[in-house]
Amino acid sequence: MTAFLRLEDLLADPSLLEPPPVVIPRLAWAGRLTLLAAPEKSGKSTLVGQAVAAKATGGEFLGERIPQGTVLWLGVDEPLNDIVRRFDRYGARDHIVIGQAIPGAQELREAIGEINAAAVVIDTLAEFARGFVDDYNAASQWVGLLGTLRGVLQATGAGGILLHHTVKGGRTYRDSTQIGAGVDAILEMTPADEDPAVRVVRTRGRMTMADFRMRFTDPWYQLDGTELPLELRVYRVIVSNPGMGRARVRGAVYGSTAVDRALADLCSRGAIEDRRNGSTAHAFFPRPAE
Repeated sequence: MTAFLRLEDLLADPSLLEPPPVVIPRLAWAGRLTLLAAPEKSGKSTLVGQAVAAKATGGEFLGERIPQGTVLWLGVDEPLNDIVRRFDRYGARDHIVIGQAIPGAQELREAIGEINAAAVVIDTLAEFARGFVDDYNAASQWVGLLGTLRGVLQATGAGGILLHHTVKGGRTYRDSTQIGAGVDAILEMTPADEDPAVRVVRTRGRMTMADFRMRFTDPWYQLDGTELPLELRVYRVIVSNPGMGRARVRGAVYGSTAVDRALADLCSRGAIEDRRNGSTAHAFFPRPAE
């Protein structure tokens, strides 16, 4: 039975019950692979460039302060000076390592370890797959490439972001459906029909996620004013997932200190309750109507 694991043994390890830590709010999780798809020249590299600069400086991204960390940016899709200008524009000076060649799995794993990268960005998936995938619509050709990439991320703990294109005139990612099956999270970003400065991001994946909207005011993306208030988003997550712990709520709503304050306020007002039963683990439930 050495190749198999008993559930009761796994449940005894509390770390296996925790969701993956957020590396970059809304975009990247430790040891997981995110696909961000958007139409050509609609701002996906700009969005992720802003996020990476915030990670490198320990700055703020979409209203959330990010702990500083190093990011490996594999920019095989654009000129080096464009990449450098983007990071300079957002105030990054270090903690970013840029590569413009396609590394093998072992080389990528060693690079992540050498620089202690918290995140890896690949811009774009189509360029990264060149030489490994001949037919981009063939599911079988994506299995090995994406599986190997996920294995590298899981082994190193780095969060991965793949930039990709949507189908022409559409809202879904391009090429084989195996691309979506081979990642942990899918984010599809499109301009809002009513306002070309607004981007709508539809999300789905293995982590608890929520759709969101952003407004681009050159050069910054910010959450759009139509975003629901934080407390209401926290409350809705708990109603949809009764019994969630604090770490899972943080991951679902993309926050830490602010989410903790919202949980405390909702508990004090009686909107939710924490049924810990004397243990140290939180378990939040909506409070039944009296």
